Amino acid sequence: MARTIAEHNAASAKKGLLRVEQVMMVKQRLMAGDKPSVIAALLGVSIQTVERIRDGKTWSWVQVKADTPIPHSEQDMEKSLELLAKAMGKTANSMVNELKKG
Repeated sequence: MARTIAEHNAASAKKGLLRVEQVMMVKQRLMAGDKPSVIAALLGVSIQTVERIRDGKTWSWVQVKADTPIPHSEQDMEKSLELLAKAMGKTANSMVNELKKG
């Protein structure tokens, strides 16, 4: 029998993996044109993780529609980036410039 989303999220949390909702957000942001490096930085995962999701190598069973709203507002994403930058001892602007380069 297939696991429910709640069961999958609980198992993933124990392993430090992404939740279904986070994967949906990754796919939606990729469809919106965001770079894998930006999405990876915001979620604290590797670029390869985002690329594997994009390429359907992982999480291929999670489907999203192009017209589904992105669950996080731009303001929330900016706040997340600022918190991430602070934790890394950088400024948000320097992180954005680094992400744009690579």
